[in-house]
Amino acid sequence: CGSCHGLESMAESSTKPCIVLPGLYGLLVQLLLFACCIGTLIAKKVVEGGERTWFQFGLDSSKQLIGAGWIHLLNLLCAELLGSQMGQGDECEWYWLNIILDTTLGVLIEYLLLRVLTDALNTVLEEGAQDFRTGSYWRGGEFQVIMYAKQLGLWLVIVTFM
Repeated sequence: CGSCHGLESMAESSTKPCIVLPGLYGLLVQLLLFACCIGTLIAKKVVEGGERTWFQFGLDSSKQLIGAGWIHLLNLLCAELLGSQMGQGDECEWYWLNIILDTTLGVLIEYLLLRVLTDALNTVLEEGAQDFRTGSYWRGGEFQVIMYAKQLGLWLVIVTFM
């Protein structure tokens, strides 16, 4: 029947597995989401006022953005691997599960890991641990790239193991 053909093609398209990066469209969606994140951060700084300079805010935010980008890439990779290796679920279902865990329980775990690792560094390194103190980037009135890099490295380790 003529109308049955349309139903058959709809059924076929609905059984196709979902993939997390569906070509150019998927990349455009990713870019739109990134622009929304940047816009939200700018709005946050404007509302926050002058407590931190734009430079300080940029440093703090860049660690969050880089960490979020890194965990996003890891989540995409995990979703693709689990989607192809597990007997159940497609990439999108695994990605959704990763995101829900990251944005709920994961935030608490990351916070606790940051606290535990920072305390451990303070115990082991004593004065040297100052480089790892979140938001502290200056020594003797001068910006220290190494302090930023150490804080970023610590954060990337934390989000990697989340």
